[in-house]
Amino acid sequence: MDEAFLKTHRLKHHISLNISQIRSHKSLILNFLIPAVNDYVQKNKQGDNPAGMLSNGYGEWAKGEIIKNGYTSAYHLWEKQFKDIIKELPKKQQLNTKRKNLIDDTRKYFQMYYDINIDDKIWSALNEARLVINTFKHGDDNDFWNLFRRHHGYLSRRMPGGSPSAAFIITRQKFEDLISSIEVFWECIKEKEKIYQF
Repeated sequence: MDEAFLKTHRLKHHISLNISQIRSHKSLILNFLIPAVNDYVQKNKQGDNPAGMLSNGYGEWAKGEIIKNGYTSAYHLWEKQFKDIIKELPKKQQLNTKRKNLIDDTRKYFQMYYDINIDDKIWSALNEARLVINTFKHGDDNDFWNLFRRHHGYLSRRMPGGSPSAAFIITRQKFEDLISSIEVFWECIKEKEKIYQF
């Protein structure tokens, strides 16, 4: 078989797997882990039982942590998928995936070499996730303040004298929006014939 044909087939398959992976990730969080917590809380609600009252508070906390971890791992999954895909593209040497702002570089790369113009909302959601992840990793640095100025809905409260990132929350809607953005990103890449010109 022709080598270009095999590379094209492998790349299309790889992108399809990326889409399946992100959908499975969403399903794991929303259709398995969150319902499991809800079931646990429901089973422990028994009248004035103190354990039951505590389990309700625990349940809300646990669901918040699951969504938070689902969000951060969704972005890390996209970043890993993307770096793996770049190795298969014809012009892979044109993009340095170790740069600090991978989102801006990636956007320019796809526009310049493959004529792929993905909607601004998708890039914005990915960059927002990058800022969120960096805030979790590094605390209240420049990425936190960029996030705080550009995007709203992450801070539940401010503790006097405390770290702003300690009051960080991620809603279910933010998680679902990020998953949708990643899906659209890969669908746009998959449909562009120019990336298969080996």
